Amino acid sequence: MMIFKYLILLRFKKSLIIIRGGATQIALRQPGTHGTMRAMPKRELSLRHDESNLARLSLVLAQNRTKKTSWERTEQVDSIGVIKVACKAGQSLVVPHGVDNDILLGLINAAVIQGVPEDDTVRLTARQLLLLSGISPSARALANLKGSIDRLFFTSYKITDSWNDSAKGWRSVSFRLIAKHSESDSSSDTEVKEGQWRSESLLAIKLDDQLVKSIRAGYILPVDVVTLKKLRMPFTRVLFRTLNFQRVNAQSIRAGEFVVDLPAWAAHLGMDSDRPDTVMRALQPAHEDLIKNKFLKDVIYTGRGKGRKIHYIFENASLTDGFVMDTEIINLLKEIGFIDSNISSMITKHPGVIIRKCIDIYNNLKASGYSIKNPKALFYTILKNPDDFAAYENKAFKEKIIDASPAVSVARSEPLPEPLPEVTRKHQDGIVLLAGALSERSALALRDHVAELYVAGTLKAIDIVAMSRLTTSEIRASLEEKGLGLD
Repeated sequence: MMIFKYLILLRFKKSLIIIRGGATQIALRQPGTHGTMRAMPKRELSLRHDESNLARLSLVLAQNRTKKTSWERTEQVDSIGVIKVACKAGQSLVVPHGVDNDILLGLINAAVIQGVPEDDTVRLTARQLLLLSGISPSARALANLKGSIDRLFFTSYKITDSWNDSAKGWRSVSFRLIAKHSESDSSSDTEVKEGQWRSESLLAIKLDDQLVKSIRAGYILPVDVVTLKKLRMPFTRVLFRTLNFQRVNAQSIRAGEFVVDLPAWAAHLGMDSDRPDTVMRALQPAHEDLIKNKFLKDVIYTGRGKGRKIHYIFENASLTDGFVMDTEIINLLKEIGFIDSNISSMITKHPGVIIRKCIDIYNNLKASGYSIKNPKALFYTILKNPDDFAAYENKAFKEKIIDASPAVSVARSEPLPEPLPEVTRKHQDGIVLLAGALSERSALALRDHVAELYVAGTLKAIDIVAMSRLTTSEIRASLEEKGLGLD
């Protein structure tokens, strides 16, 4: 399984989302600021991220060339449900296609790296965008970049009951992938024609708010750059991204395999023909490339004519082992409130034994009388810091009676083990653990103080769980007694 070495922090407002991600942090703009540029390190990200709706819906045609100015499709390629999308290009333009997918992926990663800017606008140079898109900067690449941005800006989409909103479920939305863009160039080079982009041209690109909302909610999935860079054709890279989503889809019937009807798959990729022999010939080079680069182990066709199916067998079984999970664990996660896409992401990132351990901790916390205001947020906090809840593990919980009375003290006789070094404590986690305590306006400063003590490691999760049962004055007194009072 891929080893994730670093954490990319998505900062927005007062919250933090942690995404297990690339080996290099490229910060192009300070989170929460507008227009402040910083130099981008020369090393590239070893891992990028894709927005999951875009990866599944395939809004940009896979073909390298197209004459289409609009398209509509209704098809079902997986067990999640029917996909219904209509696309219309701007005047005198064709619909997004081919390398436009790479540019869109670059913009998504710019948003992730920059911390999901509050104004939904990523700010970077043309060269930086090309690098994030996996494209070597050149005069030709800069000219193509301008065309890609125009197509993504002027093209409108109407998606019916197929856009996954983490808060509202499946929705119908209409948008342009780029809502607004501008560019500026301070160069005095007289050889640069008006409207022509240079490597150092500064771009400000505002993404659609629905897309940014999804990224901000963490509805993204990792994309392996090492593999992506080896894929020379845009068509193959689009197929790779689309299959990457299906590879981590919780609804997959068998671990390591994705099965799809050939005609539906052709329509999904935007191919001009649905004739089985034509589609198979067009797919063959991409399949061979994905097998050569060890993303796919095999591609098998079954059936005949338009009833033919494609069986994609993924090479790295360890990345899909998570699909084979005890149904009891899946049902327990659903009882907490997680939907299939949440569970899919979770089981591909964490061993089943760890998830089971965290479920036991969650249930024991609940049984102790702890007030759970946000079940999913609490579970994610436990999952990130399970060792911080050692007193609520099954064995410890059975041996020790948890005092649920208001007289619970912040102190404890036996300190809990420290969390693993790679765990990052977050301000918002401390607030989640307070379970609504200190939420009154007059106590907000104290609440933030407690959360910062948690981030610093001065207070552990179990300390804050105990605090959640106290009144504001009791919490203040307990902190002052330990020399941790708010000055």
